[in-house]
Amino acid sequence: MVQRLKASLVVGTRPEAIKIAPIVLAMNAASDRFEPQLVSTGQHRAMLDRAFGDFGISPERDLNVMRDRQTLPELTSRVMLGVSELLETERPDLLVVQGDTTTAFIATLAAFYQKRPVVHVEAGWPAPQRWSTFYVRVRWLWSPCWADRSVA
Repeated sequence: MVQRLKASLVVGTRPEAIKIAPIVLAMNAASDRFEPQLVSTGQHRAMLDRAFGDFGISPERDLNVMRDRQTLPELTSRVMLGVSELLETERPDLLVVQGDTTTAFIATLAAFYQKRPVVHVEAGWPAPQRWSTFYVRVRWLWSPCWADRSVA
């Protein structure tokens, strides 16, 4: 019998959920080969939950990182701590992220620190204005650097 690949798919925003949902559904359909675990950071709670509902999926784990009026450094640290703990306790064979969000960027970094394989799913290109979208651009450029595989 072939051992199933345990994959944690980490999402925090609606676009991530929309692009990761078909992967979750395909892994569920191939349950003899995959053990998917959908993980939500809740970065964009209302829109994220609706996207999950539209696809008929729900996260097995919710890191619930958002707080009222939190800063980007606070969000970053909560995602880092939550994903790091997830990786330590669940010990997935693979982490899957999508896009250029704080969730994707920091989840990738957490996996890199723990020497866990990462697949980065991306189907876009950052805006050409360097400073108008600085954080998005930085996350978009750095996430694939730490990922083991980047796919579109």
